[in-house]
Amino acid sequence: MKKVLKFEADWCGPCKKLSRTFELIGEQPIPVERVNIDLAQETAIYYGIKSVPTLVMVEEIHEKYVDFDGKPGETNQVKEIKRTKGGESKMTPEQLREWIND
Repeated sequence: MKKVLKFEADWCGPCKKLSRTFELIGEQPIPVERVNIDLAQETAIYYGIKSVPTLVMVEEIHEKYVDFDGKPGETNQVKEIKRTKGGESKMTPEQLREWIND
């Protein structure tokens, strides 16, 4: 399942501007998860976030397998598909919609 991680901070003016752009386009075709970098520092470090706002589109992959001993198992992986340049807040609603749908 694809989703967009929207890295932001409460003190970030450009993040608020991008939030308003999300409001203008209404419901998105894929889920958008807000990630506050001050509260989720480990997640921000994991994705290499250097500036906010940054959008990262990921796909969660759930796989079932059987190991060499015949025991079943499951694994969850997150694969990064694409991201915006850090600090990107000047996207118009049309550009944001296109980025999400592309």
